[in-house]
Amino acid sequence: MITLYHGSYIAVSSPLVKVGRKMVDFGQGFYLTKLREQAESWAKTISERKGRMAKPFLSTFEFDYDTFVYSVF
Repeated sequence: MITLYHGSYIAVSSPLVKVGRKMVDFGQGFYLTKLREQAESWAKTISERKGRMAKPFLSTFEFDYDTFVYSVF
């Protein structure tokens, strides 16, 4: 089991991979990190860019390797 983090200006309970900015470093997608501090820093940065009404948000996800099913289509 691993804990992964996503920093944003909104809470994310169910990630959507094909939503988001297209022109970013690694392409469109839902970015996670195992580094809590990195996600917290990004949440602060992006909320400051969105304006004074935006608040930093840290979403946490648990990923279980033992129950992960990999499929190739």
